[in-house]
Amino acid sequence: MSSSTPSAMVAVGEYRLRHSLFGKRGFRRLRILVSYIVLLIGACFMLFPMLWMLSASFKPEWQIFTRPPIWLPVEWIQVPAGQENVGINTYRVTQNGEQDEVIRLGRRRYTTVIAFSDIEAHLQLVPASALSEAQTREINGVPLNVRQWNSPQGTREVVALAKVEEAMAVIDVESIQSARVLPLTVVNSAKRARPEYQGVTFQGREVEIDGQVVPVLPTGPESELVVVSETSVAQHARLVHKEDLGEKSVAPVGATELDIYTLKNDTSGQSYVVLSEDGWFPVLELDTVLEHAFTVPNSLLTGTPEVYTLPNLIYERWQITLEDGTSADVIAIQKGTNETIVLPVEYAANIRLGPISKLAQDQDSKRITGGGIVRFKERFEEFGEHKTVAIVGPQQTMLIVIPLSDIPNAYEVDADHLERNTRLHLRTENYRRALTAHIGGANFLTFFKNSTVVVILNMIGNFLSCTIVAYAFARLRAPGKSVLFAVLLSTMMLPFPVTLIPVYEIFRNFGMIDTLYPLFLRSFFGNAFFIFLLRQFFMTIPVELEEAARIDGANRLQILVRIILPLSMPALATMAIFTFLWSWNDFFTPYVFINSPSKFTATLGLNLFKGHFTTNYEVLMAASVVVITPTILIFFFLQRYFIEGIQLTGLKG
Repeated sequence: MSSSTPSAMVAVGEYRLRHSLFGKRGFRRLRILVSYIVLLIGACFMLFPMLWMLSASFKPEWQIFTRPPIWLPVEWIQVPAGQENVGINTYRVTQNGEQDEVIRLGRRRYTTVIAFSDIEAHLQLVPASALSEAQTREINGVPLNVRQWNSPQGTREVVALAKVEEAMAVIDVESIQSARVLPLTVVNSAKRARPEYQGVTFQGREVEIDGQVVPVLPTGPESELVVVSETSVAQHARLVHKEDLGEKSVAPVGATELDIYTLKNDTSGQSYVVLSEDGWFPVLELDTVLEHAFTVPNSLLTGTPEVYTLPNLIYERWQITLEDGTSADVIAIQKGTNETIVLPVEYAANIRLGPISKLAQDQDSKRITGGGIVRFKERFEEFGEHKTVAIVGPQQTMLIVIPLSDIPNAYEVDADHLERNTRLHLRTENYRRALTAHIGGANFLTFFKNSTVVVILNMIGNFLSCTIVAYAFARLRAPGKSVLFAVLLSTMMLPFPVTLIPVYEIFRNFGMIDTLYPLFLRSFFGNAFFIFLLRQFFMTIPVELEEAARIDGANRLQILVRIILPLSMPALATMAIFTFLWSWNDFFTPYVFINSPSKFTATLGLNLFKGHFTTNYEVLMAASVVVITPTILIFFFLQRYFIEGIQLTGLKG
């Protein structure tokens, strides 16, 4: 028998079994990991609509439904259009590994053409059923609509030229030697050609190519390229009336061509490139209009008016005699059927044009001297400043143009290679518009106040009524108490639409329709769910506490107030949370009983908001975030009581 010595002992740790990755503990860790992954995926599905709404509330409208989607709020980086109160969007384009900032000057459309000399020599008629669908492919650097032809000699690649009853006129791809890409404007402006081969008449064009007139057939495919130039050319932009646009022609610019126009009454002979077309309104400071403009009957505007000219604006100038016998030299800023709003000429020098993109939203109106009404816009952005301006004339269709001589270079890029030049930007303007917009004589702050009043009164009503009834069911002894409690619980089975008409009739007979009373008055008469919840909790409180208080001389009310309610704070907090959620998010009840917008709650006002801002989804999203924020905060900070409330409903009575 051999003996062991300390020197012969091996470290105990070497004999310990190591846990396998797929052992009992390993599988437990794997289950936990899978559970977290599933929960994370589920949370993403639940949170995505909310995160999308939050992101949309900080975006301008064009970013909400654009494709591809813009996930984070951004703003388009612009360059000033000369001295005008508008910017020009910039883009990023990568050329030869370098990224440049550019602006768009226009677009050029191209199409593939084939000379009739190739068609005449190699034209074939084949059954249409023997051809496949066309696919665009580049053959010798030229895009062609290529089809597969199942011919007796095998599969061949052809280009379809025309359809003749059940047959197609085609030409072999290998036989095409003259295919080239030409600008679509050049092809369409060329003289028509109608040659006939093998009984087929073609609709072609006679195009000048390399100094020779060549009859060609446009076959497609058509493509579009964007003409761009450096952003510095925007400083030469100017604003002109669309009616001033003259003849159109095409001129070479750098590596491409552009559509150019002359301007009527422009003696310089300069040509211009049109960048954009939009609506503009004449504007003037609202204070000036309210203080000096007035309304006169059209009968005072007699004779022939003179012409009063401002940059890009023309007004009618009148000499009128007022009721006090004085005369006034005025311009007509808003003409109506029976009356006209006029402004003294000495205050008209500051009238200028403002883009409709900055004026169209959130307009309001005011009445001026004489009864006329002018529209105005608060926070009108003009060269970095915000002003309140009145609209003092009809909409003008204006163009932003750049002189051709100020465009040193231009080139073409594929539209897919052109990226918006943007930067991260949270548009808080949406929330200001949502909270201050007037809808039906009220604004969103009014809706918010009404909802707050309804929530508070419902909380008070439920607290006063439900606690007393629940305590009676939990502690007092009375014949038929269990039957009454069962009847009470049975009322929870009745959906609200069943009792809607009787309840509506009751409130109508009391003259409470279109008031806030129907939204909170019923809570003062108890709620079956809250009575059940509080009764279950009261029954868990030891009776000995009440007996001790009764020995000390306390009555039932004192026991309820000083003993039961302080010990029932979790249940009362749960009742408050549920009351808030139900009252704040309730849409159907206010929709039935309330008619006046000034009494709308937040949810009902949001629906009206949706109808008012039909296309302004960014403002609608901001308003939606404002409505759901209190609910989210309540749940986030009081979720422990919310979960306890769900557990309390299952306590044994």
